[in-house]
Amino acid sequence: MKHKIGILCLSIIVMSLAVGCSANRSSSIRTYTTTETLKEMKSEEERKGKEENDTSSNEFLSIGDSTIVSKNIIDTNDKISEDKVTITLDNVIRGENAQKEVDNYNSTNPTSKIPKLVNDSLEYVIIEYTTTLPDDIKYTNQGQSSHVGIQICNLDGSTINTSDDNYSLRTMNFEQSQGLQSNDSGTTKTVITLPKNVTEFVVKLGDNSSDTCSYIIK
Repeated sequence: MKHKIGILCLSIIVMSLAVGCSANRSSSIRTYTTTETLKEMKSEEERKGKEENDTSSNEFLSIGDSTIVSKNIIDTNDKISEDKVTITLDNVIRGENAQKEVDNYNSTNPTSKIPKLVNDSLEYVIIEYTTTLPDDIKYTNQGQSSHVGIQICNLDGSTINTSDDNYSLRTMNFEQSQGLQSNDSGTTKTVITLPKNVTEFVVKLGDNSSDTCSYIIK
Protein backbone atom coordinates (compact mmCIF):
# COMPACT_ATOMS: atom_id res chain seq x y z
CA MET A 1 0.00 0.00 0.00
CA LYS A 2 2.82 2.38 0.91
CA HIS A 3 4.46 1.48 -2.39
CA LYS A 4 1.34 2.43 -4.29
CA ILE A 5 1.02 5.71 -2.41
CA GLY A 6 4.66 6.51 -3.22
CA ILE A 7 4.10 5.83 -6.90
CA LEU A 8 0.96 8.01 -6.84
CA CYS A 9 2.83 10.90 -5.20
CA LEU A 10 5.67 10.56 -7.68
CA SER A 11 3.20 10.64 -10.56
CA ILE A 12 1.61 13.80 -9.18
CA ILE A 13 5.04 15.45 -8.82
CA VAL A 14 6.00 14.52 -12.39
CA MET A 15 2.69 15.86 -13.72
CA SER A 16 3.20 19.12 -11.79
CA LEU A 17 6.67 19.52 -13.21
CA ALA A 18 5.38 18.80 -16.71
CA VAL A 19 2.60 21.35 -16.33
CA GLY A 20 5.08 23.87 -14.93
CA CYS A 21 7.50 23.34 -17.80
CA SER A 22 4.67 23.59 -20.32
CA ALA A 23 3.42 26.82 -18.76
CA ASN A 24 6.93 28.30 -18.72
CA ARG A 25 7.45 27.25 -22.33
CA SER A 26 4.12 28.80 -23.39
CA SER A 27 4.99 32.00 -21.51
CA SER A 28 8.39 32.12 -23.23
CA ILE A 29 6.77 31.57 -26.64
CA ARG A 30 4.25 34.36 -25.97
CA THR A 31 7.02 36.72 -24.83
CA TYR A 32 9.14 35.88 -27.88
CA THR A 33 6.17 36.28 -30.22
CA THR A 34 5.18 39.63 -28.68
CA THR A 35 8.75 40.93 -28.90
CA GLU A 36 9.11 39.85 -32.51
CA THR A 37 5.73 41.38 -33.39
CA LEU A 38 6.73 44.71 -31.83
CA LYS A 39 10.01 44.63 -33.74
CA GLU A 40 8.16 43.95 -37.00
CA MET A 41 5.66 46.74 -36.31
CA LYS A 42 8.47 49.21 -35.54
CA SER A 43 10.33 48.14 -38.67
CA GLU A 44 7.17 48.56 -40.75
CA GLU A 45 6.54 52.05 -39.31
CA GLU A 46 10.14 53.08 -40.04
CA ARG A 47 9.79 51.76 -43.61
CA LYS A 48 6.53 53.64 -44.14
CA GLY A 49 8.05 56.81 -42.67
CA LYS A 50 11.00 56.54 -45.04
CA GLU A 51 8.67 55.98 -48.01
CA GLU A 52 6.58 59.01 -47.01
CA ASN A 53 9.70 61.17 -46.79
CA ASP A 54 10.91 59.90 -50.14
CA THR A 55 7.48 60.58 -51.69
CA SER A 56 7.42 64.06 -50.20
CA SER A 57 10.81 64.90 -51.68
CA ASN A 58 9.76 63.46 -55.04
CA GLU A 59 6.58 65.61 -55.17
CA PHE A 60 8.57 68.72 -56.15
CA LEU A 61 8.37 69.68 -59.80
CA SER A 62 11.05 71.47 -61.79
CA ILE A 63 10.91 74.42 -64.17
CA GLY A 64 9.34 73.23 -67.44
CA ASP A 65 7.19 70.53 -65.84
CA SER A 66 3.41 70.51 -66.36
CA THR A 67 0.74 69.31 -63.96
CA ILE A 68 -2.97 69.63 -63.09
CA VAL A 69 -4.28 72.00 -60.39
CA SER A 70 -7.59 73.59 -59.40
CA LYS A 71 -8.52 77.02 -60.73
CA ASN A 72 -11.42 79.33 -59.98
CA ILE A 73 -13.72 79.67 -63.01
CA ILE A 74 -16.21 82.52 -63.34
CA ASP A 75 -19.46 81.81 -65.23
CA THR A 76 -21.79 84.24 -67.02
CA ASN A 77 -23.56 85.02 -63.73
CA ASP A 78 -20.26 85.84 -62.03
CA LYS A 79 -20.52 82.71 -59.91
CA ILE A 80 -17.22 81.03 -59.05
CA SER A 81 -16.65 77.31 -59.35
CA GLU A 82 -13.52 75.17 -59.55
CA ASP A 83 -12.16 73.27 -62.52
CA LYS A 84 -8.95 71.48 -63.40
CA VAL A 85 -6.38 73.29 -65.53
CA THR A 86 -2.86 72.49 -66.72
CA ILE A 87 -0.05 74.58 -65.24
CA THR A 88 3.50 74.84 -66.58
CA LEU A 89 6.17 76.83 -64.78
CA ASP A 90 8.07 78.39 -67.69
CA ASN A 91 10.74 80.51 -66.07
CA VAL A 92 12.03 82.12 -62.88
CA ILE A 93 13.98 85.37 -63.28
CA ARG A 94 15.91 87.13 -60.54
CA GLY A 95 18.78 89.57 -60.14
CA GLU A 96 19.54 92.22 -62.75
CA ASN A 97 17.23 90.72 -65.40
CA ALA A 98 14.28 90.86 -63.04
CA GLN A 99 15.15 94.42 -62.05
CA LYS A 100 15.17 95.45 -65.73
CA GLU A 101 11.71 93.97 -66.31
CA VAL A 102 10.33 95.75 -63.25
CA ASP A 103 11.88 99.07 -64.28
CA ASN A 104 10.46 98.71 -67.79
CA TYR A 105 7.00 97.93 -66.43
CA ASN A 106 7.03 100.87 -64.01
CA SER A 107 8.15 103.26 -66.75
CA THR A 108 5.18 102.33 -68.96
CA ASN A 109 2.52 101.94 -66.25
CA PRO A 110 2.39 105.16 -64.23
CA THR A 111 -0.86 104.25 -62.43
CA SER A 112 0.05 100.71 -61.38
CA LYS A 113 3.65 100.53 -60.29
CA ILE A 114 5.52 97.67 -58.67
CA PRO A 115 6.66 98.92 -55.21
CA LYS A 116 10.36 99.71 -54.77
CA LEU A 117 12.59 97.44 -52.70
CA VAL A 118 13.00 98.67 -49.13
CA ASN A 119 16.75 97.94 -49.01
CA ASP A 120 19.66 96.34 -50.89
CA SER A 121 19.31 92.98 -49.15
CA LEU A 122 16.21 92.25 -51.23
CA GLU A 123 15.64 91.58 -54.91
CA TYR A 124 12.80 91.05 -57.35
CA VAL A 125 11.99 87.53 -58.51
CA ILE A 126 9.66 87.02 -61.47
CA ILE A 127 7.62 83.82 -61.71
CA GLU A 128 6.35 83.09 -65.23
CA TYR A 129 3.86 80.28 -65.87
CA THR A 130 1.34 79.10 -68.49
CA THR A 131 -2.24 78.08 -67.78
CA THR A 132 -4.17 75.88 -70.22
CA LEU A 133 -7.94 75.52 -69.82
CA PRO A 134 -9.73 72.19 -70.39
CA ASP A 135 -11.88 71.64 -73.46
CA ASP A 136 -15.21 71.60 -71.60
CA ILE A 137 -15.15 75.10 -70.10
CA LYS A 138 -18.41 76.89 -70.96
CA TYR A 139 -18.10 79.97 -73.12
CA THR A 140 -18.47 83.34 -71.38
CA ASN A 141 -18.25 86.83 -72.84
CA GLN A 142 -15.48 87.89 -70.49
CA GLY A 143 -13.59 84.59 -70.65
CA GLN A 144 -11.13 83.51 -67.97
CA SER A 145 -7.85 84.96 -66.73
CA SER A 146 -4.60 82.99 -66.72
CA HIS A 147 -3.54 83.63 -63.13
CA VAL A 148 -3.97 81.25 -60.19
CA GLY A 149 -3.10 81.54 -56.53
CA ILE A 150 0.61 81.60 -55.71
CA GLN A 151 2.52 80.91 -52.50
CA ILE A 152 6.24 81.14 -51.78
CA CYS A 153 7.79 79.15 -48.92
CA ASN A 154 10.86 77.24 -47.76
CA LEU A 155 11.46 73.66 -48.86
CA ASP A 156 9.91 72.37 -45.62
CA GLY A 157 6.77 74.47 -46.14
CA SER A 158 7.66 77.10 -43.54
CA THR A 159 7.38 80.84 -44.11
CA ILE A 160 10.41 82.64 -45.53
CA ASN A 161 11.75 84.90 -42.78
CA THR A 162 14.59 87.37 -42.52
CA SER A 163 16.24 89.37 -39.75
CA ASP A 164 15.06 92.54 -41.46
CA ASP A 165 11.91 93.74 -39.65
CA ASN A 166 10.90 95.76 -42.72
CA TYR A 167 10.68 92.68 -44.93
CA SER A 168 7.37 91.17 -45.96
CA LEU A 169 6.82 88.82 -48.85
CA ARG A 170 4.92 90.69 -51.56
CA THR A 171 3.43 89.33 -54.78
CA MET A 172 1.93 91.17 -57.73
CA ASN A 173 0.64 89.91 -61.07
CA PHE A 174 1.97 92.48 -63.54
CA GLU A 175 1.20 90.53 -66.71
CA GLN A 176 -1.61 88.05 -67.35
CA SER A 177 -3.78 86.83 -70.20
CA GLN A 178 -7.49 87.61 -70.23
CA GLY A 179 -10.53 86.33 -72.13
CA LEU A 180 -9.41 82.69 -72.27
CA GLN A 181 -11.94 80.13 -73.50
CA SER A 182 -11.84 76.32 -73.61
CA ASN A 183 -8.49 74.87 -74.73
CA ASP A 184 -6.87 78.33 -74.64
CA SER A 185 -3.48 78.92 -73.01
CA GLY A 186 -2.28 82.11 -71.40
CA THR A 187 0.76 83.32 -69.50
CA THR A 188 1.11 85.07 -66.17
CA LYS A 189 4.06 86.96 -64.75
CA THR A 190 4.12 87.45 -61.00
CA VAL A 191 6.80 89.49 -59.26
CA ILE A 192 7.78 88.80 -55.66
CA THR A 193 10.31 90.35 -53.30
CA LEU A 194 12.81 87.94 -51.80
CA PRO A 195 15.97 88.21 -49.68
CA LYS A 196 19.06 87.77 -51.87
CA ASN A 197 20.48 85.12 -49.53
CA VAL A 198 17.51 82.80 -50.15
CA THR A 199 18.93 80.44 -52.78
CA GLU A 200 16.29 77.70 -52.58
CA PHE A 201 12.53 78.05 -52.26
CA VAL A 202 9.25 76.53 -53.36
CA VAL A 203 6.58 78.03 -55.63
CA LYS A 204 3.07 76.67 -55.03
CA LEU A 205 0.46 77.30 -57.72
CA GLY A 206 -3.30 76.71 -57.59
CA ASP A 207 -6.50 78.34 -56.29
CA ASN A 208 -7.38 75.53 -53.86
CA SER A 209 -4.86 75.08 -51.04
CA SER A 210 -5.56 71.33 -50.98
CA ASP A 211 -4.94 70.99 -54.71
CA THR A 212 -1.78 72.88 -55.61
CA CYS A 213 1.50 71.97 -57.26
CA SER A 214 4.95 72.65 -55.82
CA TYR A 215 7.94 73.70 -57.90
CA ILE A 216 11.38 73.68 -56.33
CA ILE A 217 13.62 76.60 -57.30
CA LYS A 218 17.39 76.29 -56.83
